[in-house]
Amino acid sequence: MFLRVLIYRLKKTVHDRETMLWALLFPIVLGTFFNLALGSVYSHEMVDTKQVALVGGSEENTKFVKSTLESIQTGDGTPMFEVLLATTDDEKKLLFEDEIAGVMDISDMTNIQLRVANDDVSQNVLAHVIGIFRRNAVLTQEAMKNPQAAAQIMELMSQDVELVKQVNAAGENKDPYVSYMYALLAMVCIMAANAGLAVPVDAQANISQQGARISVSPVNHKMYELSCLVAAALFQILCTMIGLFMVLVVFRVNMGTSTGLLILICVLGTLLGCSLGFALGHISNLSKKTKEAIALLFVTFGGFLSGLMAVQVKMMIEVNCPIINRINPSAIIHDAFYSLNMFGVGEMFYRSIFTMIVMTIVLTVIGLLMSGRRSYASI
Repeated sequence: MFLRVLIYRLKKTVHDRETMLWALLFPIVLGTFFNLALGSVYSHEMVDTKQVALVGGSEENTKFVKSTLESIQTGDGTPMFEVLLATTDDEKKLLFEDEIAGVMDISDMTNIQLRVANDDVSQNVLAHVIGIFRRNAVLTQEAMKNPQAAAQIMELMSQDVELVKQVNAAGENKDPYVSYMYALLAMVCIMAANAGLAVPVDAQANISQQGARISVSPVNHKMYELSCLVAAALFQILCTMIGLFMVLVVFRVNMGTSTGLLILICVLGTLLGCSLGFALGHISNLSKKTKEAIALLFVTFGGFLSGLMAVQVKMMIEVNCPIINRINPSAIIHDAFYSLNMFGVGEMFYRSIFTMIVMTIVLTVIGLLMSGRRSYASI
């Protein structure tokens, strides 16, 4: 009986055009918009070559500093700096117009001055370079004063220093805009609540003719709803996998971690979404439209709080009221993706996975406990 009901429910779901529309088109359409709008923003920011101006200094020092700065490259071989030769009079104009990363005064190599208009990665690299120049200049003077230690000093000066080091803390993609893709997948998972909601709604005699027939049939009501829930979960997992396929293969978004772990999060997130809708569908004897409105509120508002519309919202909640992120299903799924990419398999990832499993079990049990046969004054 269980298997027969499951197959019947799968066939019914596949023929439901509205369900197919939301489950399949939503991730494709919204993911396309995100990819077009944000796909190249981070890469453009990362490969932007900054200009730095040199003032003062002899011709020999200027040539040496210029060649050193122009040899600094990012991990993909893009030069970090383009060197300009300027006069002291040009300095204020360049800084005021924010055309350069900074101005280096190399009139004294032992005390190089750096003047900047703002602070970012390029300024930090410049400050590190200046520290190396100052150290080598001081070591050169010491070598001239103490010839016996010259060999040791020259060895120190010849040591290679890695100015730009690429550190892979956990995942491969530290693009802040990929957080929108995490939120999108979390939204797709939670939208499975619509399929979970349809299970108890279709089984209620005062809402649908199918529910009336089920109420007078000898079938075990809990077993019937559980089999329908399993069918809904299987279908939604398939839809979520299609959404993940679009993100990874079609949009070519680097999610920063292994595909196996992404699939695990998507499966658990979809099960959580189905169980959420399943529990909401058993709320009192509300009408179908009222229950659908409540489920839509959970999905959309939860997606908003998880950062789907603006990533800053989730950060604000984490600072001011973190308990909301701990019970918001969308935020929990988003945290699983985010923590896996940024920190790897660790405490935050395990907490998110554990929370999804526990919430899925609790919501499913609540729904089953409320799924007993009901009495109706009239149908």
